[in-house]
Amino acid sequence: MVLNYPFVYSIFSWCAKGIVINNNSKIGVSPVLIKERLLFVKDNEHEFENLIEVIKDRYELDFCGYDYSTIKCKAMNMDSDHIICSMEGIEKNDFWNMVPSLPKLTVLYKECNIEQIRFFNDKNIGCYFTVENDKSEIERLFNIICSDVKYRYRDFYNRINNLIYTTFVINGTKYFEGYSLIVEAVVLIFFGDNRSVMSSGEIYRCVGSKAEISEAAVEVALRRCIAHIWQHKEIFNRTDLLTDIIDSPAPPTNTKFLYAVADRLFFKYRSDFYRYYEAMKNDQEKSGNR
Repeated sequence: MVLNYPFVYSIFSWCAKGIVINNNSKIGVSPVLIKERLLFVKDNEHEFENLIEVIKDRYELDFCGYDYSTIKCKAMNMDSDHIICSMEGIEKNDFWNMVPSLPKLTVLYKECNIEQIRFFNDKNIGCYFTVENDKSEIERLFNIICSDVKYRYRDFYNRINNLIYTTFVINGTKYFEGYSLIVEAVVLIFFGDNRSVMSSGEIYRCVGSKAEISEAAVEVALRRCIAHIWQHKEIFNRTDLLTDIIDSPAPPTNTKFLYAVADRLFFKYRSDFYRYYEAMKNDQEKSGNR
């Protein structure tokens, strides 16, 4: 995919128009729903019936029986955040040996069995008591089970940050400070609270404030580094993040280059971005309203 520089603002300008992450569709674009994905492994058709009735609108759900290959396949296909089993189902289907290899497993139980609970604790598997007829307790339980989204967002943030850092700083050691500013600018654009397009002045001001240098110094450092990238395309073209972006014969403006990189990241990681960033943002808003 070659990014055409006059249109590098595409993704973020769409967001500025309020098309994504909304409860109502706008100009024919479907809303993005941020829901935890739960895979329920059921011993019979009616297992978890009351639980599912309470949470069905809050989470993205799928179901399967106690077949190991089916569980793994479904968990991978839906990119499940948690696999939910019952202690009774595990025992009835003699699934104890399979339990340690199931990713993100959570076990629910109705009757306390100290030995079994100790088994799950030793395997570092979440194990929770549940009451199927109490709506508020069910909601509280799943809030606890799905409370790790903010930590996974931090992992996602660090992964994106490291990817940008590796692309620019490691490959561009000649202008280490300047490439560090590129990292700051792309991270600022990608994770900014305001999903609209920022002007070059706003970018320079924010990056300069963090680096404790002037806006003019930021602009010069970015321009010098981008020119350096175009002079050494054979090095920078090896990275997935910059492939195709640096195909044009002449370097673009600073802002267009930064948004081209952010667009490329957004195309590749938009699913994780919507789920983790907005879920954490919503969680913070709810906490602030309490």
